[in-house]
Amino acid sequence: MEFVCPDGIRAAVYRQQIIAALDNGIVVAALRFYIKKNRETASLYQFAIQEPYRGKRLLAQMLGLLEIPHVLAQCKEDSIFNDYYMKTGWTRIKTERNLTTWSLDNTSKSIMTTSPQGTRLQE
Repeated sequence: MEFVCPDGIRAAVYRQQIIAALDNGIVVAALRFYIKKNRETASLYQFAIQEPYRGKRLLAQMLGLLEIPHVLAQCKEDSIFNDYYMKTGWTRIKTERNLTTWSLDNTSKSIMTTSPQGTRLQE
């Protein structure tokens, strides 16, 4: 519910810390982030992708827009998201105080193209 909190979204928009992916004007994915002062690392706070758009590297495409070399994310040690991060190329950095920290090398670029069959991503 924190992701759809109007005050949280308003603050993220004001700070330019949100990216949304649209398909025909409908939001199909969104993420909230924070870029650290050194401009070398961003923290991924939250993301959501509608079911039909999953598995198409949409999160990687959106993170690529940040043009930041590294992205960090944390989740609880027993969260199912650890499997997601592992399967999608993130590197496990550490686990402490019940939180697992993941890092993504964000230097590879993906481009999104649209075809009559729908949206697809290419490396």
